[in-house]
Amino acid sequence: MECSTDAKNQPEAEREQIMSVQFGRWNWEGQPPVPGYIERVSAALAPYGPDSNESYSKGGVKILYRAFHTTKESHRETQPHISPSGAVITWDGRLDNRAELISELRDSLTIASTDIAIVAAAYEKWGSTCFAKLIGDWAISIWNPIKRSLLLAKDPVGTRHL
Repeated sequence: MECSTDAKNQPEAEREQIMSVQFGRWNWEGQPPVPGYIERVSAALAPYGPDSNESYSKGGVKILYRAFHTTKESHRETQPHISPSGAVITWDGRLDNRAELISELRDSLTIASTDIAIVAAAYEKWGSTCFAKLIGDWAISIWNPIKRSLLLAKDPVGTRHL
């Protein structure tokens, strides 16, 4: 299948398959994945997130992010996003209450901030209770390398894959 970021010109069945993709592998013993494994996974995910191929790797954790840009702000995102506390965040979604969140988090954000920057600032300020404040269509993963914990969440309707 050939992918394009111009989803409106694709057949309905193909449009449904295009989305940003988050993938992670955590080896509890800290060993890297088997050689070639991550490359095969990335190649398999490429059609679903044609706009970028980014990754994070440290201490037995490998996180892949394949983007499908759907907003003007998403073109400026770099994911996985590393927050000031060191949390590694991947986000697939759309915020419908951007202005409200920016207003509440105004010390660190501007109207030009990307959704991932807004979500990261919300997580830094409110922890996992921030999810109740995120209005929109989204799925998120947050790896905390200090606590060695993984948090996975979706909006209440849950249409995005995680």
